[in-house]
Parts: sequence; C-alpha cells; structure tokens
Amino acid sequence: MPTIRQSKHSFVPATITLHYPRRSNTSSILVMKTKAADSDTTNATSASIIQLGFSEPIQDKQHLTRVAHRSCNYDDWDGGQIGGVCVWLDPEHVPKPIHCGHCQTQLIFICQLYAPLDEVPEAFHRTLYVFACPSCQDPSNSVCILRCQLGRYNSYYPAESEGNDSDWKQHLPTTWNTYTCAVCGMAATTKCPLQSQFFCCKEHQKEYKRHVFDKANDVADATLITQLPSVFALSELVVEEEPPFHDDDAELDQRASIFPARNCDDDSDASSDSDQDLEQDDLNEMVVGKRDKSKHDVSQDLFAMEFYSRLKSRPGVQTQCLRYSRWPDSTDDDGVLWIQRRHQLESDPPPCEHCGSPRKFEFQILPQMLHYLLAGHMTTAEKPPEAVTQALEQAESWVQQAPPEHVPPALMDAKQAAIERIQKNLLEAKVLDWGVIVVYTCTASCKPLLDPDFGSYCREFAWRQPSLDNALL
Repeated sequence: MPTIRQSKHSFVPATITLHYPRRSNTSSILVMKTKAADSDTTNATSASIIQLGFSEPIQDKQHLTRVAHRSCNYDDWDGGQIGGVCVWLDPEHVPKPIHCGHCQTQLIFICQLYAPLDEVPEAFHRTLYVFACPSCQDPSNSVCILRCQLGRYNSYYPAESEGNDSDWKQHLPTTWNTYTCAVCGMAATTKCPLQSQFFCCKEHQKEYKRHVFDKANDVADATLITQLPSVFALSELVVEEEPPFHDDDAELDQRASIFPARNCDDDSDASSDSDQDLEQDDLNEMVVGKRDKSKHDVSQDLFAMEFYSRLKSRPGVQTQCLRYSRWPDSTDDDGVLWIQRRHQLESDPPPCEHCGSPRKFEFQILPQMLHYLLAGHMTTAEKPPEAVTQALEQAESWVQQAPPEHVPPALMDAKQAAIERIQKNLLEAKVLDWGVIVVYTCTASCKPLLDPDFGSYCREFAWRQPSLDNALL
C-alpha cells in the first residue's frame, strides 16, 4: 500500500481509504488529514471511495497564500483552485496559450487540483490543470487537460515542507526569468512599455488596459483581476470523501437543490424555500430549459435520473462541483457519472501519446462549478458605456412625450441602430457551459520531455458532455 502524506486536501487513489472531517461553514481554512486504514478495511471499501470537490470563498490575502502553489510549503497546498489565474507547479517551463481545436478561441482556465502519487517517485508532486473553450462545446477539442509532476527533490520546492525560510523564491516564475501574462497566467511573449506588464497576446494587453490599468485609483485592488472577461471568479477547491448512502438521509434530503441559491443570504427564508421546493417539473426546467421538454424529459433518461439521484441522495453534498476517483479497479464501472444518455464517450479513451500506457478515468467536473466560476463575472461582450445607456433612455423618454410629428426620423433611426448593436453584441457573448467534463489520465503517469508549446506540462484527454439544454440544439 502506498504511503499517504499528511497533507491537506490532496486527491489520492481510489484504492486508499481516507478519513475526512465534515466541511465547516466557518471562515477558517479547512485542514483535512489523511491516513491509511488497515488492509482489510481498505480492500473492503476501496471500490466505493469517491472524493468530492467543493468551492470555498477566499477569506483574505493570508488565506490566498495557502491556495494552490503560492506557498513553497507543500503541506499548505490545498486540494486546488477554481477560477482566477492558474498557479504553475513548474514555474520555469510554462505553457503557451492554448486554443480550441474546433473554433480556435483561446481556452480559459477553469480549475487546478493537486493529486500526488507517492508510489511514483517522479510524481511526488502532481497537479492537473483544466482549460475550456467559452465559445463552443466540441466534445474533445474544446477542453485541454495539462498534467505536471515533480520528484520530491527538485529545483523549485524544498524536500521537507516545514521550517522553510520565508525568503524562499525558487517556486516563483520570475526567479527563472519566466514571465507570464498579467491576464491569463500563460507564457508571455511581450512586455507593454506603457503598462509595465507582460502579456501573451494583444487582446489580453488591451483587456488589461481597459479593465485594470485605466482604473488607476483601483489598480492595487486584487479583486479587479476577477473582473476581467478572460478570468473567472476565484475560489478554493476543498475536498471531502463522499458520505455513504443512507435511506433516512435520502428521505430528509430528497428535495434539496443541487445548485446553491443565487443572490440570497445564508439566513434568508427565500434561500431555504428555493432550495427545497423542487418538483420533477422544476428539475426538468432547470436542466433542460424552457424549450419543449418532450424532446428530452429528465424522467425518461436513466442516466440523468441516476446523475441527480446520486447528487441528492447523500446529505450536505449537493453543491459538489468535482468528483474524483483515480483509475477505478472495477471492470464493470469506469467511475464516470454521465449527465445524460447521449453524447457519451463511446469508446476507450486514447492511450497516452508519450508512453503508450492506457488512460483511465481520474475525475470529472460537474455543472455546479459554473455557478462559482460565473458569479459576478462579465461576459466577453462589451457592456454599453453608461453614457450610451443614459442617452438611449433620454431619447426614449423624449420620443414618448413628444408629438409624433415632432420626432425627427433620423433620431428614431439612430436610436434603433444603437439598440440593435447592443443586442447583437450581447447575443454574440461567449457563455461558458457544459454538462460534465470527464478527465482521463495516463495510468503510468509518465513524464515526457519538454514540449515547445506546453513546456514541462503534458496533455491528457478529456470529454466534454454538453448540458441537456445545449444538447437539444
């Protein structure tokens, strides 16, 4: 049995029995301790071990320093990070921007998770990164998974996690003269002399200037980075083991929502009502939308029913946004929880391009993660300036009050043209969406040579199953 390090939030193989405390709603950072159980218990329960990922808000700057690889002490590393800008495990050999293989749109960072393999010396540190296209949902070309791993003794982090000098800088890209884009965190190509920042492309240079640099009074506010169209809201990814199924728990929790209430305080009665008052028709509308539900009734899809039944049958875990079960041993169940019967991966995932080893399921991202990524996030469509909005409102008020014969036709034409431009811009906005994203990784966890595009990061395989709503299109 491999030895499990006492690190918090680490994702570990499904063959190891873990014991986690329940998630807390307090503001403190969760500390999850792992330990291996005896071999008899492990063998009896290994098949059912699934770890769940949850989003937790960043409380303050001190909290942020312990998220992902911002600290050189690996005992501080969390299960991972959702949104924000990726934090690279190897700070020296950083990937270049990644583009969708279907529509060529630059992919946006979704999340990263720390999943070490103690039984593989070269993977003592191991992190997986997820990027997705905001413009399309091509099953295999619109998602990119990057894997990076390091041995215990490496050039960037101390071999021992505790007692390190606070002046340690080896884990920072700038130490290695590696510069990353101020917007997306990918390898930068140029430095803007005006903004004194590095960028990977002209689009991100313009985006940063408009939303950060030009707001000189607020430039020191770290929250501004989450207000960029190319960066999603930042939160911590924390982990706990999936609780066992109990009929009593299912009965108590059977009407709970799998999505957190929007714009409601935790103590609000509205939050409680909206979460608990869900009938089958409400569930159909939530996952299928307001189209003709006869085209895809959730109650007629056994996979969809199993998906929502699994999420709602265990108390307190409806807001899970990631499910992790590395390389399940079962030959009858590959570990994937599909959201519908259509658009599934119909064959085995392709073997590793570098070593030829088979790939197997490691984790999947659920649609609940979208709620946290898109919280307060602007679309990539440019919002109309406030002055334009006010001018349109004033023009509409004047048109309504003035006699028709006194309204110049040119004013009406200009007003209509402005409205159409705004509507067109909003309709063309990039909207991130998926049903589930299923990730398969190399079972040998090989470490290929440096790649000119991905650096020390190698690409794994993922399948993006569309949401029920978009599956009807």
